[in-house]
This record gives sequence, C-alpha cells and structure tokens, in this order.
Amino acid sequence: MTVINPLVPPLPEPQSNEFVGNTMVPVWREFWTKLLISVNSVITAAVTLNTAVTALTATVTALSAAFSKAILAPCTVAQLPAATANTNTRGMATDSTVDTTTGIGQVVVGGGGNFVPVFSDSLVWRIG
Repeated sequence: MTVINPLVPPLPEPQSNEFVGNTMVPVWREFWTKLLISVNSVITAAVTLNTAVTALTATVTALSAAFSKAILAPCTVAQLPAATANTNTRGMATDSTVDTTTGIGQVVVGGGGNFVPVFSDSLVWRIG
C-alpha cells in the first residue's frame, strides 16, 4: 500500500532532461523553485512568530514582576515590613485606629482594634 503525504506534492513531469555524465536525468526546476519559495516563506513566518513570542514573554515577565507582589499574613502595623522595600505588596493590619471605610487611602496607624487591608505605595503603608 502506498501512503501519500498530502503535505508533499507529487513531482510534476520534468521540464527538460539534462545529461549528467553519460546519463540523461529529468530536471524539475519549477518544482524546486516553488518548493524553495515555500520553505523560505515558512522560515520567515517562524522567525516572525519567534520575535512576537519573545516580545510577549518579555511583556508577561514585566507584568508579572510588577503585579505579583507578596501578600502578607495578617499582622499588627508595627510588624509590617518596610514599605520602601515592598512596593505593591498587600497585607492585613490587625490593629488599625480607623476602619477601612473611614481610612481608605490614608496611612495606616496601629494601636486600634480594626482589621484593615493595607498596601505599600513604596513610601508608606496605606489602607485599601
């Protein structure tokens, strides 16, 4: 049984014959030219795709670094790490002096009895 690969077209009739030494061989110039053009097109598409994937990977890596900061376990305001070293980090303060509704966006101050979400703006810890 002959298996025909649909991706590889059958050879067309030769366009001419040439002698190689004392042997006459068929020549398929048009076929090989078209095949070479097709292969070059595939290579060009692959290079373009590779460039796009590389750019997308760099973008995803940058976004991941920017937005996937740590989420801290609940702790008192005094136990929060330095805000300057934890930009975009989120956590929960267990002893805020104001609740979330009243203090949203304000610098968190400890010593109270409110459990509030906090985030580092790279300078201080804020409620929110």
